Amino acid sequence: MGLALAGSSISLRAQDPDGPLPGAPEQPHIEVSDRDAMIALGYTVSKRMKLDIGFSEDEVSWMLEGIRLGAVSDDQPEHYELSLAQAERIFRRHMASQTDMRRSQAEINAKAGQDFVKSIEQSEGLMNTASGLYYKVIEAGDQDKIPGPTDRVKVNYVGSLIDGKVFDKSSAPVEFAVNGVVPGFGEGLQLIGEGGKVRLYIPSRLGYDINPPPGSSIKAGDMLVFDVELVGVTQAVKRTPQQVNRPRVAGAPPSELPPPPPPPNVKVPPMPKTPPPSTPPPPLPDEAFKKKAEADAAAAESK
Repeated sequence: MGLALAGSSISLRAQDPDGPLPGAPEQPHIEVSDRDAMIALGYTVSKRMKLDIGFSEDEVSWMLEGIRLGAVSDDQPEHYELSLAQAERIFRRHMASQTDMRRSQAEINAKAGQDFVKSIEQSEGLMNTASGLYYKVIEAGDQDKIPGPTDRVKVNYVGSLIDGKVFDKSSAPVEFAVNGVVPGFGEGLQLIGEGGKVRLYIPSRLGYDINPPPGSSIKAGDMLVFDVELVGVTQAVKRTPQQVNRPRVAGAPPSELPPPPPPPNVKVPPMPKTPPPSTPPPPLPDEAFKKKAEADAAAAESK
């Protein structure tokens, strides 16, 4: 039986318990203890569930006790529903605290990015767009092959911070959609043609803002610097709104988007027909109205 963890891509198969996992790359022979293996699994679960949000040592210890209980028993903890609701409140409190910290850090880093731009704004060839993207065209490339927002492109790139620290680079041309990367990167790709090169200075609001990729050296508010070579422009593709502004996936170019989920198979019922407005009955003919009035008067006298 395999183990699948909801909300993650962890999948452990026991086809051959002592053999390599199907499709796994060859690794040098290293003896790993069961303890190390389970620690690695716990670490992965924690990261996939985004539990690195500032829990105290006691809170972590209590969570581990719940994991132990769930792994060895079917008995729910006492007052389970009430306790789970309280856990959600604690989780939200930590999330809010982390968000406040990132926003404060983002303000500091964004200001550093602005100061950096001021220090280079007199550089020869430095230009900027209405969005706030700064760039320098190194080679213009083929002006008949400038990509649009829905085109797919092949690029080589090196991404660094304003202090020169490289956080990402391609080892071979990478293909992705122009509107499948952070906004500043996508905008910059449309400033050159095929074969061109450009250096991009992307402010945080056109990059990752307060939500940098987990585990990256990029921090909230950081300005990003990219040296980009546009190797080729391929056939234009249509993108759906669901494919835009998704988080970066491991091993992909900056903010490259995973394929969108299939649309839900929901049939929308037809709108009910609006009933015709009610109309008053036609007026009685004069003779009939006269007879009705006489009948009403006679009925009143009899009372």
